[in-house]
Amino acid sequence: MRNIADIAILAMKDAGADKAQVTITRAEKTELNIDTGDLKLMRTTFSNSAALTAIKDNKKGTSQLGSWDLEAIKAAAREAVEMAEAGQADEAYDIALLEDGANEFKAGLDKPEDCLLPLTAAMCERVKKDFPKISYSYFVAFNKTEKLVANTNGVSLSVTDGRYEISSEFSAKDGEVVTSFNYVSGELSTLPDDLIEALDFRAHLEQSVKELGAKPAGEKFTGEVIFQPECLFELLEQYAGCFLTDAALIGGTSMLKDKFGEKVTSENVIIRAIPLNNDICRTFVTNDGFRTENMDIIKNGILENFLLTQYGANKTSKKRAKGNIPNIEMDAGDKTLDEIISETKRGLLIGGHISGGSPSENGTFSGVAKNSFLIEDGKITRPVQETMISGNVLDIFSNVTAISKERRNNGAAILPWVKSGGITVS
Repeated sequence: MRNIADIAILAMKDAGADKAQVTITRAEKTELNIDTGDLKLMRTTFSNSAALTAIKDNKKGTSQLGSWDLEAIKAAAREAVEMAEAGQADEAYDIALLEDGANEFKAGLDKPEDCLLPLTAAMCERVKKDFPKISYSYFVAFNKTEKLVANTNGVSLSVTDGRYEISSEFSAKDGEVVTSFNYVSGELSTLPDDLIEALDFRAHLEQSVKELGAKPAGEKFTGEVIFQPECLFELLEQYAGCFLTDAALIGGTSMLKDKFGEKVTSENVIIRAIPLNNDICRTFVTNDGFRTENMDIIKNGILENFLLTQYGANKTSKKRAKGNIPNIEMDAGDKTLDEIISETKRGLLIGGHISGGSPSENGTFSGVAKNSFLIEDGKITRPVQETMISGNVLDIFSNVTAISKERRNNGAAILPWVKSGGITVS
């Protein structure tokens, strides 16, 4: 891999690049696919890829290819430089800087465990027995990845990583009654003794069965909504996209662009990037070629860091982020989920996702709450059909009234259940 990287960098320099960076990747995937409870596919695939970046006269060009063929690498290098020559100059363009610290990183397993197939088969039998009303597809794969990031600044960072990827889409059916589809996904460093417990899959299936017989929520109201961790993760992605990342800050549309060091959420909100936390599948190198570090994003409601790439930091004169979504956690609260529900007069528990597209630049959204339950007088009374909700993601985190003690870990993020007020349900 080092030789391939050297050839690519030299080819870009020979073509006229002032600066050059390359990411070389070798990937091996062993995957199992299950459809309606039956194993449909088991295979192992291999792939090599390269991503090249050239900067010339403050103009940037990129190229990618799916092989390590030397002539193809050289052609891709020339293409990257040609694209740079045809681009627009921007002094913010740069490549990763050389930093002190480790250059080689390793995490996870070298190969899938022998128990992968029997555990998957046992999980299928368990779902058939315990959840006869569930229809589902299930994907599990072991991904072994070797990656090298190198550039003309002397950066040379290599990462070897082995992790499991799991995803499932499911619904419940009883006669002619069918629930909305729900899904769960995540990553694992090693397999548990029982796959149905991984990523709280059993709890999701139980919840799906409870959705049978859902009815409309009823008349429009403004109340409190409890967001399950999976839905909270999507809200955090939207929050970051609207207010904390390159596009929003460079474009000047972020309502938080001048709020660094100020209170931007409820005081009980603590969110941090945790790429090096041993409780998740770790990420050692950023997409633009820097070592990662754990860092606070919001601490007791105070904005501690934006989520800027090197380019975004150069463009805005703000600090580059050393971690990012999806490797995040939100601190647990001081109440159980049952206690939070018992204190809710009227609202929703959103057990799935909110469909309807991205929020507007100011964070306003309107979408359909999937897999949800009505809460009345401190009790979950019934499942509700796909229900429209509207609000603003900025307000959701400014109006957090409770955070659960319980949290879920999907291998990339560790998040609690969060209750927020002032949301319209219709």
